[in-house]
Amino acid sequence: MACRCREPLAVRGYSIIEVLGAATIFIVGLAGLTQGLATLRTADARADRLAIMSQIALTWVDRTARADPGTPLFSAVCDGGGACDVVEGAARRSCSVDETGEPVSEGGFVVTWHVIPDVPRAGVRRIDFQVVDANGLSSPFVVQTHVR
Repeated sequence: MACRCREPLAVRGYSIIEVLGAATIFIVGLAGLTQGLATLRTADARADRLAIMSQIALTWVDRTARADPGTPLFSAVCDGGGACDVVEGAARRSCSVDETGEPVSEGGFVVTWHVIPDVPRAGVRRIDFQVVDANGLSSPFVVQTHVR
């Protein structure tokens, strides 16, 4: 008479519990990897916007340095135009700009600058530039410069 014996464990394969456990671990790892990649993509987009905003601010600082001292755009006095108002003794102006810093009617960024006279000393104007992402994707970027 032939003996009916159980097959050895190595031949039987994996149980359903083992397969479900392995699948769960794999899915959790895959979800974590996906979340990490999404976070990296968001951080990369914000870094790109910040780089553009810093370049816009530097473009405006360069314009200030090259402008004549009497240029109304960088004057500490409002000339009565609608694009200027006085805030705490400083002239504040703003305009929409594109990614190169050139003024446009509606751009992806807004440059605001405050011209503060006689700071840090008489005859010198401090100009604070603030670049804001019009889409709200990044924090404002601020830079200061001093001109005569």
